[in-house]
Amino acid sequence: MGKCINCNRRGIFLKTKRGLCESCTIIIEQEAKNTLRILNDCDRIVKSTKSIETAVKRCNLAIDKLDYLAKYEKLGFEILSEPCDGISQQFKEDKNNKILEITTTKFDDLLNDQNSSKAKTRKLQLAKQIDNSVLDFDKSVSNYHSCNKSLTSMRKRLLANPHTDN
Repeated sequence: MGKCINCNRRGIFLKTKRGLCESCTIIIEQEAKNTLRILNDCDRIVKSTKSIETAVKRCNLAIDKLDYLAKYEKLGFEILSEPCDGISQQFKEDKNNKILEITTTKFDDLLNDQNSSKAKTRKLQLAKQIDNSVLDFDKSVSNYHSCNKSLTSMRKRLLANPHTDN
């Protein structure tokens, strides 16, 4: 007697593949295709965005989707060319790197625009953004400490730099 581990259908004539009935197999394959599209979109958007909020949200979406797919991967489905855990780890590192990249660009722009009448306000806004960005860092990846150290250093320089005070 066959039993589907996903929908719990059972019966003498129920055929299963890796513990899943035909209906569940089709659904999982469709979900996998849709998730792959979402992952590709997330990757493209993270690489091109200039917004920390967008980068963080897209990386987190990709990580959630990969966690969901990992349960099917454990059942033996080959959904992606690499293990979900490895791709998830890469999105976590990408998130940290993108936060640092965007913040560094804003920091450099602010230092280059020292004569602006809005420099002091922008400086304080960027310091606050750095504080918030540190909270978005993923601590489980190898680049956490270097990214965190860079942001902390930037924040100190930002608040100590007399050239941007007007």
